[in-house]
Amino acid sequence: MAGGALWSSGLLGRLSADYATDTASLQIVDLPDGSRVSLNARSALDVDFSDGMRRVHLRAGQAYFEVAANPARPFEVMVDELSFRAMGTAFDIARDLPDARAELAVTEHSVRIRTVSGDTLDVGEGEVARIDRQGRIGAAAKTDALAATGWRDGQYVAEGRSLEEVVSALSAWHRGVILIMDGQIGKLRVNAVLDLRDVNGSLDALQGGLPIKVRHISKYFAIIS
Repeated sequence: MAGGALWSSGLLGRLSADYATDTASLQIVDLPDGSRVSLNARSALDVDFSDGMRRVHLRAGQAYFEVAANPARPFEVMVDELSFRAMGTAFDIARDLPDARAELAVTEHSVRIRTVSGDTLDVGEGEVARIDRQGRIGAAAKTDALAATGWRDGQYVAEGRSLEEVVSALSAWHRGVILIMDGQIGKLRVNAVLDLRDVNGSLDALQGGLPIKVRHISKYFAIIS
């Protein structure tokens, strides 16, 4: 059980990555081309630059990319087999969400998604798009920049997110366990702005706005029923 928990936490992958963050920590990575990456908590990144290509691999978690323009050397983020090709831009990618394989939110210019089957979608500034567990790209939708990047300032902005997804985001900032007792509860939709640096307080705030009960067994263990 301990080994399974260690594997599912992504810790083993983060330990072997070029750059990685722990629980409740952020990191700014300045890449050799002048690009900058902000890593969310429990995230990991590998860098694989060559003369003709700038490629990074998001191995875990979430990252915000501010890409230095260089048309001769395209910038590409890989999430396993999924490709996100920047076109002179800034954007956010989160992987392994409860409801999606990955989510892209673009804050400047555009990004081209390409799946292993060859399907593509160009996502423009102010838009968000998801790739589901089967590798299908969903339609791009309008989003607010703060909703995509608020985590950089310690805030999680939920706009119609499932409770399961909200808890997953909070868990990266929680040095313990948050357990949802019923799968149907996890499907409840949340609209809230939550403090990532006070996870237990954020859980209490959710209890105030949803038909749920939060029990804090200790500061490291919470149960939602």
